[in-house]
Parts: sequence; C-alpha cells; structure tokens
Amino acid sequence: MIGAVPGRCRFCQQPLLAGSGGDICDTPVCITRSRVQQASQLGLTAVARRDRLEQQADDRVGEILEGLARKLGADSRADIPTTITPYIAPPEVERDADVILDFVRHLTKLVTQVFAGMPIDVNSGNVISDTPPGDAAARPDDDTTFMASAVLSAPDMDVDVETAFADRDREAQDDPLSLVAACIACGGNCCTTGLRHHAYLHAIDIAYYRHHRPDATPAEIIADYLSRIPRKSLVQSCLYLSDRGCTLPRDLRSTTCNRWQCGARIDLARQIKRMGPERSVVIGLAKDHADFPEEGASQFRVVTVSDGTVQIHDELRLPALSPVDKSS
Repeated sequence: MIGAVPGRCRFCQQPLLAGSGGDICDTPVCITRSRVQQASQLGLTAVARRDRLEQQADDRVGEILEGLARKLGADSRADIPTTITPYIAPPEVERDADVILDFVRHLTKLVTQVFAGMPIDVNSGNVISDTPPGDAAARPDDDTTFMASAVLSAPDMDVDVETAFADRDREAQDDPLSLVAACIACGGNCCTTGLRHHAYLHAIDIAYYRHHRPDATPAEIIADYLSRIPRKSLVQSCLYLSDRGCTLPRDLRSTTCNRWQCGARIDLARQIKRMGPERSVVIGLAKDHADFPEEGASQFRVVTVSDGTVQIHDELRLPALSPVDKSS
C-alpha cells in the first residue's frame, strides 16, 4: 500500500470528495479493503488479548504447577502433562417441577420418534421428518404417558446409523484419569448450556440406547434417564451436572457430550499422548480471577492425578495477583 497522502484515498490514491472526512474513497473495492483491514486488526487485537490473559493466568499459578509437578516426581512442569482450564463453582439447587417436565417432554418426543421408526440424520442426530408414520401423527404432544406407552414399532437401522454407533462405542470409552482431571478442575463450564438444550440428547442417542438394549420399552428408557437426574444439580447448568460431575454414564450421554473437547482438554490430551497418562496436574482458574487479586481468593481448583489416584488440593491458596498483572 502506498503511503497515505492528504486528500487522497489511502488505497487507490484517487482524490477524495471535498468534506468526506475520511481517508478512503467510496468505491466498493476500497470500502471492502478497508473492512477487511479492520477485521484483521480486530482479530489481531483479540489474539493479543487472549495471549495476554493466558500469560496472566500462568504468571499467577505457574509456581503451583511447577511445585506439584516436582511433587509427583517430575524434574519440572515441562516433563508432566499440565494445563490451566476455566473454573466455575455454581451452587447446587433442586430443580423446579416445570424444568423437569420440560425435559420429560423432550425425552418422550425423542423416544416416540425412535420407536416410530422415523429415519435419523446421522450428522445432526435428529429425525429427518417431524411427522411420525401412520397413526403416530395423531398422538397428542402434551400427553406424555400416552406417548411413552403407545409406540411399539421398531426402528429401521441403516448402515450409516450402524457406522455412527461404532463411532459412539469408541467415544463412550472412559478417558484416562489424567485427562478427566481437566473436567474435575473446571467444574462443568461446557455444561452450562446443557439445561436449555436438554442435555444435548437427540433421536440418535435414544436409537443408540436401543441398539445396546433392544428389549427396553419406551417407558423403561424414559424411566432410566429420569432415575439418573440427581436430587440437586448445579444452577443454570445441565440437569445431570452435580458437584461430583455428570451423573450419566458415558454410554447414555449425548454424542455432543462424548465428542466435545474444550481447548484445555485438547492441550492436555496432546501432552498425555507424548508423555503418558500416568500423571497430570491441572489448575482450574476462573476467567474473572483478575477481579479478585487478593491472596487466597477462591477462584480456583487444583487437581493432580498420579498412579490412578485423583487428589483435589483444597489446602492450596491462590497467590495474589501482582499490580502489573492486573493492569495488563
């Protein structure tokens, strides 16, 4: 780009209209170039801010990571899988009846669709059509008891769904504890949208249930899922998220839940693949920890894994945030 010249467009160097007040002309090409440049600058600013926040978090808890790595037998934190993840600690609450009923309606709809033999899109996990075949279309949506007991036909599984089930079998395998440590330290940040999305359950998840439990009736499937809702769950989070983690076993969770990997888990998994799954150190640190700069602020959780043992280090205190760190 040619250097800016007063009175001329900074891109094409054509004279600007008198009184335009800007530094680009009104041609579509130059306007587009200006918008692209602005978007690029915003992107660079966002990346720089992210890097600055990550460095701020590491400066605050880096010594803890280093000390625990040595405590687990490593020469330094570089020799053991470690990561910093977001941390949340919402209180547990008993859910209102209308929240439970909303979930029951969603679950019953899925069970109805699967037992009606409606074709499933393996990419979205939803049925291709919302209209059940035959008499099923006449069933009232609000009569959950009738819907749960009246659907008797078996689904027609095609090869694509079977392939999806094979993928799910692999995804439902338990993770090594050294990787689960990231979720324990976090507390369920990725589950905070699970309430309004009904635990991310789709028709394909119910079809997968039937694949492994072909004799289960609609009522039994619904009862199984409802029996696993804890008496209390974390406020504004998925019904199945308690302070001890998800109460659903991996094979009953949604494809979304089994497949989703946050940045911290991806980072930790790469290190585990390189250094082994025997041990790890993870610190959960609240995104707004800089708003609590004092030593001992409760905005974090420390988790270590060693030789199959998980330990949450409640004895550790969050270091104070230095004035330099906070101003950055």
